[in-house]
Amino acid sequence: PQGKGFQIEEYFNSYRFDYPTTNVYLLACGSGLAPIAAAIESKALGLGSVLKNSLSPRKAILYIGARSEDKLPFKSKYSTWESLGCQIIPVLSGEVDSSQWKGKRGYIQNALAADGVVVPRNSGALLCGQKGMVESVRDILLTSSVFEGKILLNF
Repeated sequence: PQGKGFQIEEYFNSYRFDYPTTNVYLLACGSGLAPIAAAIESKALGLGSVLKNSLSPRKAILYIGARSEDKLPFKSKYSTWESLGCQIIPVLSGEVDSSQWKGKRGYIQNALAADGVVVPRNSGALLCGQKGMVESVRDILLTSSVFEGKILLNF
């Protein structure tokens, strides 16, 4: 394997910050979705499970950035991921206004900022993508009071 992977067990499943991680924000653009997909499909995130340190099942929100709808990666897997407890939010940065696209437009960090972070103390995040996106999302999460130790990168 390449990269160090995400330290999910250590930072999300243990009683480390006095608050259980029941909300997981997943943010990726382009080929950065591959490690996020692996985390979802491996079931390491424990989506839908009530973990030992929580009363609520863990859920995830996946923001996927792409230039256009035809460039969205892993589209055939979205319904499977949703059945596992992962809400999918595609965000297109290059889709023209005249297109039929009804979803979010712009960049995933702007979509996250507009949507806000629900219950920050019970949230964690996996980030994978371009440096500018990762830095912007990290700043949004920290400003929203997500614990820094619950913001995981794959590098």
